This record gives sequence, C-alpha cells and structure tokens, in this order.
Amino acid sequence: MMEILRHVSLTPIGVFHGTLFDTKLDGYDFPKGTWLVGHMYAVHFDKKTWGDPENFRPERFLDKDGHVIPKPDALMPFSVGKRQCLGESLARDTLFLFTTSIFQRFSVSPDPKDPHVSFECGKGFARIPKPFKVVFTDRMEMKK
Repeated sequence: MMEILRHVSLTPIGVFHGTLFDTKLDGYDFPKGTWLVGHMYAVHFDKKTWGDPENFRPERFLDKDGHVIPKPDALMPFSVGKRQCLGESLARDTLFLFTTSIFQRFSVSPDPKDPHVSFECGKGFARIPKPFKVVFTDRMEMKK
C-alpha cells in the first residue's frame, strides 16, 4: 500500500498553510502571513530519495527479510505536519480492507484484448488515472 500511495500521489499538492509569525527554516526566512503548500508529488518522485521513482516497486518498502519497514518521512500521501489529513487512519484501514477483499476473491489481470495498463493520469487537483481495462476472475470459479 505504501508504494501505491507513493506512486499514485492522488493529491499532488497539499493543503495551504500560513505562518503565524516570522519563521526561519533550513536557512530560509518566511515572514508572518506567508502561505506555504507541500508539493507531495515532487517528494514522491524525487530521484535522490527513491532512485527510480517512475518505476512501481513495492519492495522498496520491505527489508531484506520481506517485512514492511516503518513509513519513511518522504512518504506523505496524507500531507504533513499537525494539520495532515484527519481521516488518514480511516483511509489506510479502508484501503487495506477494500484491496484485501478484492484480491482474496478475484484474480486481477490486464485485459488480453487491450493489455496496455498505464499509470498516466489526467491533470487537475487530484490525479485521476486514465481509463484502462482489467479482467476480474472469480477465484471460487477457478477452483471448480
């Protein structure tokens, strides 16, 4: 799920925040009232951090024994700071349950008539994937 959230970067920019007082951070001065916004897409696709960010590799979040590593600071699909998404835990649980229930019941594969599956997204506030076709095969039917 961490690689899906990183690669998708559903909301590429975060919620706008403002400074309440003059602030200095990493050598930069931000006067009181400055508006700031996190660019999560830029962080999620930073070559210095991820090496090959354009490639979908779930194993980047696993240790050598195949166990999930703690969430890296550079993974911020629900924004950052004190004001990050209030529903993050609900969203993570829902994504896990929804995805798990689909893959328990179905085998999912590209449509043989149109096998091109792309991560390309349309432009806008949220990155919505362009349509593609997949085939869901009921695992219960496969066992008969």
